[in-house]
Amino acid sequence: WAFSPQINLYQIDNHMKQAARNTPKTLSTYIDGARECSLFLSHEKPLFTEICQEACMPEAVIKQTVSVVENVTKNCRQIFSDGMKAHPKALVLSFNAIRFAFHSGEPKDIPRTLQFAEQLLKHPAEHWEVAADDDVMPFDYFESHFNYRDYFDAITEGDPESPEAASKLIHLILASIHHYVGCYTNNLAHLEKAAKLDPRFAFYQYHL
Repeated sequence: WAFSPQINLYQIDNHMKQAARNTPKTLSTYIDGARECSLFLSHEKPLFTEICQEACMPEAVIKQTVSVVENVTKNCRQIFSDGMKAHPKALVLSFNAIRFAFHSGEPKDIPRTLQFAEQLLKHPAEHWEVAADDDVMPFDYFESHFNYRDYFDAITEGDPESPEAASKLIHLILASIHHYVGCYTNNLAHLEKAAKLDPRFAFYQYHL
């Protein structure tokens, strides 16, 4: 069971309006707001595209739907941009932004996103900050590109705020980013780095 796309569209529109009124904005405000928009676009945008192609759909409804989807996409980009400026060391926020651009962005976004990802990977792991309550995308969000299971285990087993847990989370995220860059550029070094950082995740091994 799930809400209809129209109800989800109404809800995400209200969420964005409420988020715009919330001040001051914390890291979780940026992560949660952008995450909700990203999930909405990945799950609902294909359904709206299909609905808008129906011959019986009134043109006014189509225009309104397209307008709201475009507005959600624009706002999602802005939330990520503002958040990364305010919290440049927050790895989860940058990671979610990269995944959003690759999976829900436009072809013109890819070169800029690859450049951003490659610059991010030049920093040592110690540069980045990750907290257990920084929400990555859920397990079913393009699950072959990120080892969510081990990430979740690292948070729920032992002390999630320990330096050891944070290091584990950071390396799992960096492995995924290496994998994305390697897949888009056919760069074997990045694919090998992903498998080295996260040897338990079988999907990374398939691309070697």
